[in-house]
Amino acid sequence: MKFWLDLANSPHALFFGPIVRILRGAGHEVLTTSRRFGNTLEVARLMGFEPVVIGRHAGKGLIRKTLNLFSHAGQLARWARDKGFCLAFSHNSYSQAVAARLARVPFITFMDYEGQPANRIAFSLAKVVFVPEAFPAEIARRQGARRVIQYPGFKEEVYLADYSPGPSPYEEMGLGGDEVIVLARGPATYAAYGRENRVFLSVVEGLIARGARVVLLPRTPEEAEWGRARGALIPEKAYYGPDLVWHADLVVGAGGTITREAALLGVPSFTVFAGKLGRVDLNLIEMGLIFDLRDGDLSRVRLEKKPIAEPRRLNSALKNKLANLILEVVG
Repeated sequence: MKFWLDLANSPHALFFGPIVRILRGAGHEVLTTSRRFGNTLEVARLMGFEPVVIGRHAGKGLIRKTLNLFSHAGQLARWARDKGFCLAFSHNSYSQAVAARLARVPFITFMDYEGQPANRIAFSLAKVVFVPEAFPAEIARRQGARRVIQYPGFKEEVYLADYSPGPSPYEEMGLGGDEVIVLARGPATYAAYGRENRVFLSVVEGLIARGARVVLLPRTPEEAEWGRARGALIPEKAYYGPDLVWHADLVVGAGGTITREAALLGVPSFTVFAGKLGRVDLNLIEMGLIFDLRDGDLSRVRLEKKPIAEPRRLNSALKNKLANLILEVVG
């Protein structure tokens, strides 16, 4: 069978990497598309994908996003129309959802955040919507899903369950082993749910003032410039995300993926997300794996080398379960 995967953002390449390897190992063909956005293409290639590059991110603004969505969908549809795909899938790629309908290709989607206003676009066009168990199925249905399949655990377990720590990327960056390293990821201001996050800015500045070596993973050139001006280290190339997370002493995230990765691996994880926290993140907070730092109170943050010696045990069967569910949808 022949599948079409669209990668709209860099975490999607990590998530689908193991699933696609299983599909290809079973003799199926998977073609991949992606857009120019942040380090999505670099991470996709790190994960073994060679995506066809179609389009770019629209930037900020609802009108620009809407116009770009339909323009990008048209480009994708023209590319996909005569490829003979049995199924299109992604992690809520709105352009792919529209393009698949135009190209008459069945479409399914994965999603793990119920606070995304644009869920209705992908959900209403999807044959099946896959969400973690923490994402209430009734919310997905209210957002347009016709059929909802919940899976156990967290999407990050798909690629973290078999994670084996590689060499520390921080040594390559020139950071010493005795320095307290904080990995920081700013807000997704380009996303439909994104917003300015002053708490994140003040937390990064406060951690630097307390002597931490902050490694900032910027989403925009403006954020990189801001970080450099305050003494944060900006990596000069893309590194494997789980290695960055694992070898840090603590992680501060204004988004979602990086804080969940740290929590699941056992690295101290702090969220300063400015929007409404999703059920998945609230679940991890209740489990004591993510700490809520949205008040910006750094007195609750201990700057010390992390004591753990190996990653937490995770659900290594999840990737196989999801690959099999994709095949079941096709029949």
